[in-house]
Amino acid sequence: MTKSVAYVAEARIPPKPPPPNTTGVIGWIRENLFDGWLNTILTLLSLAVIVLLVPPIFEWAVLHGVWNAGSLQECREIITATYGEGAKGACWAVINERFNQFLFGFYPAELYWRPTLAFVLLFVALAPVLFPELPYRRAFLAHSALYPLIAFLLIWGGSVWEILAVLAGPVVGWIAGFRLGRHIWGEDNFVGSGLVAVFTAVLWWLFAVGPVAGALEQAIGFVGLE
Repeated sequence: MTKSVAYVAEARIPPKPPPPNTTGVIGWIRENLFDGWLNTILTLLSLAVIVLLVPPIFEWAVLHGVWNAGSLQECREIITATYGEGAKGACWAVINERFNQFLFGFYPAELYWRPTLAFVLLFVALAPVLFPELPYRRAFLAHSALYPLIAFLLIWGGSVWEILAVLAGPVVGWIAGFRLGRHIWGEDNFVGSGLVAVFTAVLWWLFAVGPVAGALEQAIGFVGLE
């Protein structure tokens, strides 16, 4: 005969679901918005601000907004004629009128393709940095390194020879520091050669880029963008 002991479970009792007001949306609201008197007051004040501000802003910006008008005066006349005297509304027509200016500033309209292309190439330059598994990543990284010069040429314009003269800086520094410097200070003096390379490149950028680019332009001709 099997005996049982009082108050001792003979089988595993399955767990019951939590109370409905502690889970889901209601639980999140109770835990985050009404958890204590301070949070409750702040929540109620926030709701009051939303109720007071959102409807008039929505009416001004959306319901009474005007998207097509030739001037500010015409915009106001449309709002008055449509919604009555004293009605207020946003004159969004300026966005249609000045949309290109918002995007390009006072850049010449016939040259919009240049900043647009620079903007597209920016994403191409960011791709190998953000996605290590990108195919042909090394080629894209080369574009990323050259992108500042490419963007400068596209947006600002000027001679290609200036860009090439800037790119020649590291080459000149490498020749001065690691080719000639090692013959002077020895093969093992890497720090000295590196300092000479950096110093030479900086001097090249400061004093030689302009004259070299000018000489190439006079000898070969202007190659670049307006």
